[in-house]
Amino acid sequence: MAKTLILVVGAMYVLLGLVALADPEFFGILPTGFTGFDIGFHLVVGIAAVVIAFIPSAPARRSPAEPDSTG
Repeated sequence: MAKTLILVVGAMYVLLGLVALADPEFFGILPTGFTGFDIGFHLVVGIAAVVIAFIPSAPARRSPAEPDSTG
């Protein structure tokens, strides 16, 4: 669940960064427009989030008291 959320938010940040490259005023919604820092920030954070979402998670540790199910 958490990895899915990270992936979705990261993809939205990347999409926002790419749209801001094409139209810094975001179709008139932002009259002051995106700055170069804003665009770079959204792209870097978005790409980092997408990469983190695809990193495999570590297997769950078993406690020493847990019996072995292999037989």
